[in-house]
Amino acid sequence: MPPSDPVQILFQTIRKEKADALAQLKAWAKGPLTLKRPVFFVPGWTDDINKGWTIPYTKANTSMEDWGERVFSNPNLAYYLNFSKADSEACDSFLDYSKILRERVRRLLGKSQDFDILGHSMGGLTVRAAVIDDEDPLLGVNHCVLVAV
Repeated sequence: MPPSDPVQILFQTIRKEKADALAQLKAWAKGPLTLKRPVFFVPGWTDDINKGWTIPYTKANTSMEDWGERVFSNPNLAYYLNFSKADSEACDSFLDYSKILRERVRRLLGKSQDFDILGHSMGGLTVRAAVIDDEDPLLGVNHCVLVAV
């Protein structure tokens, strides 16, 4: 009999969505996706070292970078940006982080190469700030995806 408690129903829904997402990742790993251009993954951040894309949250999980190695036929085009503790200490807001993001993208690709970018949480605000900056916008963005911003 299905649970009638709304909290249990929510937990059950989340468990199913996680299982479905994992099944999709595993399917992509069998027939890898090919990136059309460089893709930057920009994590949400806090006031300390943030390596959300590159270090699994628990021993039972797999990092996004590890999944990229399995899922992309050309994982060398996937860039997982992290902000260091020094970066965090030097930044007062996502506007400051956007300058670091612009600098890193340009250092890796130059100013003229097209790329895609995905920002999660506060990383989405950082991406948005970098792209719409009036004085020095981050150019070359072909596709921009902001998740849970």
